[in-house]
Amino acid sequence: MNRLTRRLNKCGHTRVSEDNPYTADCTYKTLCGKLGAYEDTGLSPEEVERMKHEYFDLVVEVDRLRKELEGNG
Repeated sequence: MNRLTRRLNKCGHTRVSEDNPYTADCTYKTLCGKLGAYEDTGLSPEEVERMKHEYFDLVVEVDRLRKELEGNG
């Protein structure tokens, strides 16, 4: 997913990116749509981050097991 915002500082504040291809009205509607879709998941940002890390850990493990089964590990 392409970002529509950029971080302003380490505190997490954001603003609409300068290279955003949308008009202000379209940006607002797009941001609301993306936020709504995210909220529909029912997940917190921390849960999403945890799932992302668990997914990549599993990808590494599957790759290791695949190599082991093929005799390359």
